[in-house]
Amino acid sequence: MYGKLYFDNGNKLRLPCNGRIYIFSSGAVLPGTGGGNSNFIEICGDVLWNAASGPLYGSACLPANWPPCVGVLPIELIEFNAHINNRNFVDVLWSTASEKNNNYFEIQKSLNAIEFEKTGVVPSKANGGSSHSQLSYVYEDTNPLSGVSYYRLKQVDHDLSYSYSKVVSVNFVKEKNIRFIIYPNPNDGEFTADITGIENNHEVSIYLHNEKGKRVYESVFYINDSVNSKFKIIPTEKLVSGIYICTLVFEGIEYKVKVVVS
Repeated sequence: MYGKLYFDNGNKLRLPCNGRIYIFSSGAVLPGTGGGNSNFIEICGDVLWNAASGPLYGSACLPANWPPCVGVLPIELIEFNAHINNRNFVDVLWSTASEKNNNYFEIQKSLNAIEFEKTGVVPSKANGGSSHSQLSYVYEDTNPLSGVSYYRLKQVDHDLSYSYSKVVSVNFVKEKNIRFIIYPNPNDGEFTADITGIENNHEVSIYLHNEKGKRVYESVFYINDSVNSKFKIIPTEKLVSGIYICTLVFEGIEYKVKVVVS
């Protein structure tokens, strides 16, 4: 298949057990509307692709593990994924079972899974671009897009022909430079919450829980000074001595501080 095959409104393609699909570098299977499970390709009773999997770009074939595919496709991709690492960046990871005339991988990302931009290049680890052993790769995107974004690989041969991987998604929330301080600490049950790093006219919630996890205080505040906002915390009932946890909630993210009441 050299063109594009669109699936829309619950379209289904069912092939017999000897059915095979080749998708060359210019081709693609593209999902449409109708739900992730209602649009699919089935061979011999097995669903090998559905719309929820995202676009399937060439070079590829179905079934993906069909032995002749290794001789036709430039690489045999056995894993492709993306996740947030412990440095708060995005790792793009993939492995190949074989490579043929492979030059490099171009990592691409997108906000809508349609329009992609180049974010990096990783050369092939295969000697001369060809290998029949498993090779693993990782690329760290140090400037990920905020929110849900999409990644794919563009595999480029030495003759500059190319193919695309499937598309994977990751939900990245950029860290905010928020400071949450309680003072005095220890205190007698009344104290001040000092919050910096949140823009004006944003709503925040503050909760206080005792050692047993019971909520003893809650309130909603509006930030009116992005440089320095202080809020007096005065519970309606006097707090007994002990350890409490004060929690600031902003945009669904929690910031916790231990509070000592003496």
